[in-house]
Amino acid sequence: MTKTTEVLEEPDVCSSVDLESSSESKAEGAGRSAADAEEPSPPAVGPSCSPQKPSEVRGLARSAPRADVPVERTAQHLPISRKGLSLKVFELLPEELILWLGVILPLFVLAVGYLAYFSEFGINPIPTVWHGLVVGIVPVANLLVWEQMRNKSLSTPKWLVHLNGMAIGVSLIYTLQYGWLLPVGILLTFFLIGLMVLCPVLALLCSLACRGYLCTANAQSGKHRLPGVSVGIALSLVLLGLPFVASLMSECGLHLAGSNSRQQRQQGLDWLRQWGDRRYLLRSCYQQPDATIEWLGSVITDAFPIDTSRARKVYYQVTGDPFQSVELKEGRFARWWQTRPDFDEDQGGTVVGRPVEDLSLQTSRMEVFIDPEVSLANIEWTLVMKNHSWRNQEARIQIALPPGGVVSRVTLWVNGKERDAVVAAKARAREAYQRVVQQRRDPILVTTHGPDRVLVQCFPVPPGGRQMKFRIGITAPVKLESLSQGYLRLPYFEEENFTIGDEKIHRLRIQTNPAAMIAAEPLQRVYRGGASAIWQGRLTDAELASPRSVLGVQRSATSLSAWTANPFSTQQSIIWQSVQGKKFSSPNRMVLVVDTSASMTRFIPEVADSLSALPTGTEIGVLVVSDGGAEQMAPLQLGTEELFRTLAERLKAVRCAGGKSNIPALLQAWDLAVASPTGMIVWVHGPIPELTESTDPLLELSRETDDRPRFVEVQSERGPNRLAEEINDVDWFEQVTRRSALSADLREVFSACSNQSKQTEVSRRSGSRPPKNAVQVNAKAGWATACLWAHDEISRLLASDHPDENAALTLARRYQLVSPISGAVVLETDQQYVSAGLIGGNQSPAPPGAPPPAWPDALAFSSSAGSGLVSGGGEVGFDLRSMWSQSGSDSDKEALMLIPVAFLLIAKLLLRGPMIRIPFEN
Repeated sequence: MTKTTEVLEEPDVCSSVDLESSSESKAEGAGRSAADAEEPSPPAVGPSCSPQKPSEVRGLARSAPRADVPVERTAQHLPISRKGLSLKVFELLPEELILWLGVILPLFVLAVGYLAYFSEFGINPIPTVWHGLVVGIVPVANLLVWEQMRNKSLSTPKWLVHLNGMAIGVSLIYTLQYGWLLPVGILLTFFLIGLMVLCPVLALLCSLACRGYLCTANAQSGKHRLPGVSVGIALSLVLLGLPFVASLMSECGLHLAGSNSRQQRQQGLDWLRQWGDRRYLLRSCYQQPDATIEWLGSVITDAFPIDTSRARKVYYQVTGDPFQSVELKEGRFARWWQTRPDFDEDQGGTVVGRPVEDLSLQTSRMEVFIDPEVSLANIEWTLVMKNHSWRNQEARIQIALPPGGVVSRVTLWVNGKERDAVVAAKARAREAYQRVVQQRRDPILVTTHGPDRVLVQCFPVPPGGRQMKFRIGITAPVKLESLSQGYLRLPYFEEENFTIGDEKIHRLRIQTNPAAMIAAEPLQRVYRGGASAIWQGRLTDAELASPRSVLGVQRSATSLSAWTANPFSTQQSIIWQSVQGKKFSSPNRMVLVVDTSASMTRFIPEVADSLSALPTGTEIGVLVVSDGGAEQMAPLQLGTEELFRTLAERLKAVRCAGGKSNIPALLQAWDLAVASPTGMIVWVHGPIPELTESTDPLLELSRETDDRPRFVEVQSERGPNRLAEEINDVDWFEQVTRRSALSADLREVFSACSNQSKQTEVSRRSGSRPPKNAVQVNAKAGWATACLWAHDEISRLLASDHPDENAALTLARRYQLVSPISGAVVLETDQQYVSAGLIGGNQSPAPPGAPPPAWPDALAFSSSAGSGLVSGGGEVGFDLRSMWSQSGSDSDKEALMLIPVAFLLIAKLLLRGPMIRIPFEN
């Protein structure tokens, strides 16, 4: 007597028709079993019930029969309409396809999805290592079930059933998430990329087939029904969404912080400061978030998502730090290039942007010539950049010039030869630079980037450890505190996109009169002969940007007037300079605006201590910047010592957090100061790396007002100031040079506002005859004097009620000056100048009387071993390795090349024999 066992498959989420479990079905099955026991069953008819062959592995033949019980198809006892989807798929898919499409293909796609960077295309299937582990459940579960198929085992442990349910859930989730790519996958089916796109669907079918086998084996062994797949699907949802809980909370805060409503923006900032994930916020500054998280954030907050530029501003508002200053560190096993994408999105733009990896400053030398009697200095700063990567990079620097300084010369070494820059209209110079950047040739561009600031861009710094060399010439006045004493603030890096390090990389050489230097702590005098002395030293980048680099200068109090023939004029004209004292009266009202961003935390006590130096008898008001605008600490009232102590105590109790917009507070301070005949605003703030509000109201207010208040700006520490960059062409913005501690500098500012305070003023004029008792200066000083006069004249033309931009541009081109209306650009060939509309550009000689480099030969640059000082594109040549690395690092490429090899090895190990062919017979 032959005994058969009927299989009733449990309903699952993918079943077309659920099987009934009523008493009628059970009775019918029992009766049919009894009849079968008395009389053999006739052979089945139809393709689904064809006789089984010994070598055929289909249906129940995949299950090993017991010794005394032959194995038959369960399907022949069930109506086709009552079969579950998993059983149907199990009957259709051969074991070989389950192995290839359910195990090997998901492993291959998992490796590619983890190594390749698809976020730029809106696809990020494996955002974290955790998701890679969860997705790995699919091939692991299918492999374990496939091993049971191969061994014809009837064992169905519950853990394997739940693991299969999780595989179904993960495959189903990814199928729904990337279902919009199915048409593309179908069109590209015969290519590997098509199979990769169809991988979630194919893996889902294979997981369902494995489910069908488990149901069949469970029924064949006479056990109860299998647990449902709902537990596995729910668990897969939890595992896939668990890492995104903190990200979703941060994404909701980002949506609110980017809202147009001020109330919602403040709610979003408060939420992010308390609950936000800083690492997620930082990652949002580089790339768009996962599409699913972004969609959920929009649904929860009912607000639109924000882009990376807005995310950078929100990051500053939350933390108070620029996103470039913080290194994005992922987990221990995270993808190394996901922290910072290789592509430099700021290349050729107008901002310094984020740091570029493998780009560094190789050497820096600064030659300074100071003429104390004429109260001016000429600075030649030579820089060499080195690129350690295998791709061309752009170096960008924002340089803080000495107060009142101007860039008067730019040169670039092209193919070993020094080429001078051409000065043209700012827009045309940038257009020429960007055009040549696209051709990957050798340009450099210098433009103004705020008061006493310039932006330097050079491209390409050639790959493979080679270098790019250029020089910036700066002419600056010596700021006089009295008729006999002044100071010179050396230029420094305000912001850069390359690595500098902590070593003393800046080499200084200063030439001046023997008795002119008052104090030079980092420098040592190495030569003194005749009428000149030479000081040398080395500084770190932090020391160069600190008050230690401010040089004290002494001069003769009797040198009040000097003149020089204008070396740039074709006519016989002269320029004379006069030094005179000037008295300033105390303002009737002073409004102090104090920034309360996180960067001001350690400076607030210094600001509070300096309040005791405020002038008495003057109306004093203190505004503290807040997220919503400004808070006035006390009503406007005459300054007294008791008031200053009260304000200092209240100011010390202020809490600094995040990054706040100072524009509303400045507008409120403007309204208070302009109401007084001689009002004054003192603005104390930290670095402002991002602008969260428009500066147009402040600029329009300043241009429409006839009697503008005096505006003094004091920055607490080194860093970018985007607000100052926006008000580049105004003349009412006074910046205080940091020479010591913040409290001491503020006391000096407040003391200068006392009654009948004296200041020294230097004026330059042009004429045909020198004044009486004026002393003629030498050629170097005369050239610098002419440049400073032209710089003052350009500022006057642009700041007038009716700016004369044509006259200002003509002066800038004649004197070769970088100004708010002009820029300096160096191109590689003469044809590039002609194509850019810079006619006869590089044919112009160096400015007459330009001081030659005075650096001794013994201290000249030495090239690195095996490579000279080259400038980039012209000498790079055809480098296959460089071309290959334009889209990623060498380690990335080696990993991608190993994928096909790993694919073949995995298949061979799993099959334990030679590579098989997928059988298509039957």
